[in-house]
Amino acid sequence: MGGGSIREDSLLLLKVADRVLQDYETVYIDKTTGMRYTSVEDVADRRNVRIGCKFMDWHYSTGILNMAMMEFSDFTGDPRYAGYAAAQVEYCLNTYLEFSLDDSGSAQDHRPFHFLRKYNELDHLGPEGAALIMLSGKFPDNAGKYEKYISKAAEHVANIQVRTEKGALARTWPIPNTVWADDLYMGVSFMAEYADRYADDSMLEDAVRQVILFNEYLWDARSALYWHGYYENMHRHAGSHWGRCNGWIMLAVVTLMDKVCKLGDPVLKERYLGYLMPLLVRQIDGIVQRQGPSGMWHQLLDKTDSYCESSATAIFVYCMARAVNNGWIDGTYASAALKGWDALCRTQISEKSELKNVCAGTGIGNDLPFYYSRPKADGEIHGTGLLLKAGMEIIRLKKNI
Repeated sequence: MGGGSIREDSLLLLKVADRVLQDYETVYIDKTTGMRYTSVEDVADRRNVRIGCKFMDWHYSTGILNMAMMEFSDFTGDPRYAGYAAAQVEYCLNTYLEFSLDDSGSAQDHRPFHFLRKYNELDHLGPEGAALIMLSGKFPDNAGKYEKYISKAAEHVANIQVRTEKGALARTWPIPNTVWADDLYMGVSFMAEYADRYADDSMLEDAVRQVILFNEYLWDARSALYWHGYYENMHRHAGSHWGRCNGWIMLAVVTLMDKVCKLGDPVLKERYLGYLMPLLVRQIDGIVQRQGPSGMWHQLLDKTDSYCESSATAIFVYCMARAVNNGWIDGTYASAALKGWDALCRTQISEKSELKNVCAGTGIGNDLPFYYSRPKADGEIHGTGLLLKAGMEIIRLKKNI
């Protein structure tokens, strides 16, 4: 089986999660002098520092990691991991206003916690907001602190975020009304969690609608893959068949199906699954055909001369294992998930128990060289939570087969 025994997989995940606990610290670095500050009160010029620990910031990747750590806390029965997520969020919410000195900041103002200060894109409030909802359930005494951020995120998703003429979540850049594949997960991660927690039928219906619309805009039937973007005002696709954006779409659908399966209304449940299931199976069938001989998937899924990329591989491993475990797809797909996990374990885990070869954050490029040359790094935070999710689901899969 991929990745070794269940015990070996469990030990690996413990090392990954414990590395997060070990490496987390609150530290700021002066951009000019390199001086380190462990307390915001000691920072001389709050306009000229950057966050010095990758786990500190308010970012969709930290939102994903916080959710994974809470799931890992349930998985292991160890409260330290959920406690980490609560402490990380508490620090952000208590500190971000320290860097909001005036109204002179521009859209390019990247002072610490700038996403939380702005809170005006799905990147800033989707997975992070979903993590807040999960934290509210785990730490009800703190729920009041989270409520205004959850409510603001819900209002933004429902009524403020830019949408296309058909109603798909969109952005104003690179050009107005750009549909980003990434945004299906950035939006649906929150929408699904919110609908489940607050029994909001309209939010759930909108989430299902987003999956359908994004498929209309981004699915490429020729390659059985998704494009990274669509420029509505230009009526053309944008970017490439980038690995992680295809992963975000699959993860969005799996996340939403988890919530739909909990519905008490059997008619609504059957209707929504009738929309979602064929789209998930269609994508998985396309993705399985792109898996490399090593078990990995590539940065550009249809370009085998692009590098093997770990975060997309982790997403596909998680989603396929989850789909098999839930009976959404048959057990023959388990081998692809297990081979992907085996490749991650054999070749992509560093001596520091971090995921290697993770692509950095990526905008929509105008040409293939843009995606070929996107930097990759070991321990890049985009991969940490995804690795934990993949490993937990693989262990469940191994127990089932």
